[in-house]
Amino acid sequence: MGIGGNSDDEGALIPVDMNEGKLNVLLLGVDKEGLRTDAIMLVSYDLHESRANILSIPRDTQMKVTDRSVTRKINEIHAMHDKNNKLLGPMGSIKAVTALTSIPIHYYVELNFNAIDDLANAIGPIEFDVPDIEGNGKGMNYDDPTQDLHIHLKPGLQKLKGNQVQQFLRYRKSNSQTVDGSDTSRVARQQEFLKAVIDQKVNLSLIAKVPSIYSKLKKNIKTNFSLSDAVKYSKYLTNLKSADLNTYSLPGDSKNTGNGWYFICDLDDTATLIQNTFGYTPGNLTNKITVNDIS
Repeated sequence: MGIGGNSDDEGALIPVDMNEGKLNVLLLGVDKEGLRTDAIMLVSYDLHESRANILSIPRDTQMKVTDRSVTRKINEIHAMHDKNNKLLGPMGSIKAVTALTSIPIHYYVELNFNAIDDLANAIGPIEFDVPDIEGNGKGMNYDDPTQDLHIHLKPGLQKLKGNQVQQFLRYRKSNSQTVDGSDTSRVARQQEFLKAVIDQKVNLSLIAKVPSIYSKLKKNIKTNFSLSDAVKYSKYLTNLKSADLNTYSLPGDSKNTGNGWYFICDLDDTATLIQNTFGYTPGNLTNKITVNDIS
């Protein structure tokens, strides 16, 4: 499919430059209350080459809110309120991610847990080799009644469907605390699962179902994608394979700052990644933002 001319996106935060051919989408998975972001991924899709770079951002990434004189984890920015007591929501997350990366964000998709179940049901079972993280054939198990979270997955090759997909994506640790509970480990598993979804499900048949899927998901998602936008850009996914998907994590390290554990972004390494891999000239990358001007 040829690409050219000006963008006519209906709801883009920043118009897509169709000559440049990059579509940048921020994916946000929110908790049960819809306040904090449980997962943050920035997808940069090359419309010319049918390939994508995905940058996962640890939810514990440190952000300094200068106009409030507070330090917060990036997953908490979504739950903050502006000066008019309005929830910042996805716009807060967008500002934080843009500050860290300088990548222009055209669209966002915010999914709650019900949306993940709806999407899994819509696209059908995904064959995946579930790792035996807890060992001795226990697989992945965790229960937290306060979050209404119950994860019980057996190890081995199986077809994950419905709520099983949500369980796999949300798993961080066992109740016994014997498993690495870092967000980095979970991000790596999420990225591998996404590759499986692309190879097994992204085809002409799925693209034809985009209007139906959009209709099923809309009550449980927030997005600036209009239906026509979703249909327009889904057509560029026809030839996408997992081999064309490159996954990265925000450079940095987890540290105890004295006020708790935070993931501290390495801004110099991030600038190098953004320029050499994502193809953008990084501006003044920072983990500092103001929130009173977000609307």
